[in-house]
Amino acid sequence: MALLLLKIVWDRKTEVLIIFDLTLSISTLLDNHSLLTCRATDQWIFYQFSFYYMSNETKNWTESRQDCLKKEADLIIINSSEEQDFVKNNTVNREFWIGVNDSDVEGRWKWVDGSNLTSGFWASREPNGGREENCAVTYLIEHPTLLGWLDVKCNNAYQWICEKSILPFIE
Repeated sequence: MALLLLKIVWDRKTEVLIIFDLTLSISTLLDNHSLLTCRATDQWIFYQFSFYYMSNETKNWTESRQDCLKKEADLIIINSSEEQDFVKNNTVNREFWIGVNDSDVEGRWKWVDGSNLTSGFWASREPNGGREENCAVTYLIEHPTLLGWLDVKCNNAYQWICEKSILPFIE
């Protein structure tokens, strides 16, 4: 009987410690969320695990990337359909550079971080530009709810989207 009582007390203390740890974790998450939303400005939008900057001016792909790098960011890497939807909802009726190109090897699209594009959100019959069109933009196609990517000439001028990870801000 004493052993059973001791086990119940031990289990209860363990549960209290778990609840305490979870409470600390929640508190830390709330603090981090507050910090991140404070860092988001009119120019930077906080979404999921990144900050995003949507330019108002136009530049070619290289100049756009240089602007992102000056901001300690890089051209956006679209990793998921959720992120693609985020882009769609924030770029209505405008084209924006994204961080993918096939400048090194024709047909082998790479993100600015060096990773290969494994799946994308290309518009119908895209990419189609051959050696002349080595960079990509987001583009509204046929219907306001559809957004796809187009391959275009890298020296064209478009707006751009920079992406910066939240991790340096919460470590």
